[in-house]
Amino acid sequence: LTPVKLRGVEIDPRRDDFFRRVIEVRKSLDRIPGLTKEDAEWLKGSLKVLANSGGYGVLAEMNPENLPRDEAKWITAHGMDGAFGCRTHAPETLGQYCFPLMAALTTSAARLMLALLERCVTDLGGHYVFCDTDSMAIVATKRGGLIPCVGGDRTRRDGTEAIRALTWEQVDQIVDRFRALNPYDAAKVPGSILEIEDENFDERGRRHQLLVYAISAKRYASGSPLSTAWVISWIP
Repeated sequence: LTPVKLRGVEIDPRRDDFFRRVIEVRKSLDRIPGLTKEDAEWLKGSLKVLANSGGYGVLAEMNPENLPRDEAKWITAHGMDGAFGCRTHAPETLGQYCFPLMAALTTSAARLMLALLERCVTDLGGHYVFCDTDSMAIVATKRGGLIPCVGGDRTRRDGTEAIRALTWEQVDQIVDRFRALNPYDAAKVPGSILEIEDENFDERGRRHQLLVYAISAKRYASGSPLSTAWVISWIP
């Protein structure tokens, strides 16, 4: 086991955790003397791909082969009730390092982070508009309170359906709560594994209100604009 450089990042497998090291370097690029902003942005993207591909991509690599319509290949599929045979026009070849069981553990850990975040929001009586792979759009305003929403679980004084918006301070407290889960060197990647997205701030860095009109099959159909604060995790 000898040190190796990947995209300029030296990894010593006898000492370093590969993925932690890559992310720590990625988050430290802005503090490297002589590195231009353009080069830093390029390297950030490259290291992000390296971490994602190495931590998950190669473990879930399946390469489909699109056969002509009049051709099909007999394959064996494995399901909850056992194996069965079938014909397909798009057979898949496993990648060299494909190991779906390990890939499933990676994604399930990310889902666990979202589940923890969801619980933190709902425990405060709050709601979220939608989730993505590593992010959540939380319904929040500066002062919180009830806001109109068709199908909401609350009712305003004028009789309109509504939901409770968290305050920005409550969202910040949730972000800070995840600080304890930060697996990185605090000097290189300080703070929480969650961060408020840049879209929540204006060009002067002042927090401002976002609005979203959302229709989501996974959540609910909103009949009015919702004020939201975006929170996205740092899971690479």
